[in-house]
Amino acid sequence: MIDIHTHILPGVDDGSPRTAESLEMLRLAAASGVETVIATPHSNLPGVYANYNGEWLQASFDRLIRRAEEEEIPVRILRGMEVYATEDLPELLEAGRVLTLNDSRYVLMEFDFHEQANWCTRMLEGVLEAGYTPIVAHPERYYAVWQEPWCVYPWLEMGAHVQLTRGSILGKFGREAKRAADYLLQHNLVACIASDAHGSRNRIPEMDDILRYITAKYSPEYADMLLTENPAKICADMPLIQ
Repeated sequence: MIDIHTHILPGVDDGSPRTAESLEMLRLAAASGVETVIATPHSNLPGVYANYNGEWLQASFDRLIRRAEEEEIPVRILRGMEVYATEDLPELLEAGRVLTLNDSRYVLMEFDFHEQANWCTRMLEGVLEAGYTPIVAHPERYYAVWQEPWCVYPWLEMGAHVQLTRGSILGKFGREAKRAADYLLQHNLVACIASDAHGSRNRIPEMDDILRYITAKYSPEYADMLLTENPAKICADMPLIQ
């Protein structure tokens, strides 16, 4: 499996606080069948986490990759960001200040959980017009999607995609998030599932349980599309199956 959304880069956001924790997260991921992760630190989050692209951030990626190789952990680590949506996001992408997923055209975007759906639509339009393809991070946790889960249809029609979080599907983020996740899965509105892992004890990067869940509840083919095939296409900058 390929996990496109992890907060595994140490000491940069609310994810892993140190390298030892990041290495333990990678071991958990590997043991659960994950072969590739994209490290996606929070970026462009006003007043909280800037994490714009630069030498210091690249050095953080390089150090984690080197340590994982030294520890012989069989997980490939790729670069990315979970980018908070702001009006100037298209300009930040063009300037290279925020990273796409593995240098592809796909950008992992998150919104304020209380944001209105129409504002999200406008921000997605701006990124699409700039030549990038948004992947909306964990929409099942947004209040607008709780109220009207069908609000994601216009996003997909424009060319954006949706990433669900493993924990939401398994009920770890409450009843409303699970209900929204189930709706999106049942109506084939999801491009991929990721861990959104933040540590080795809570919000962990294990993915074998969600693989079993999707396989049993839907089909092995659906599980493969959500956990392997589409994530691989994202990494390779190829069109997704929707």
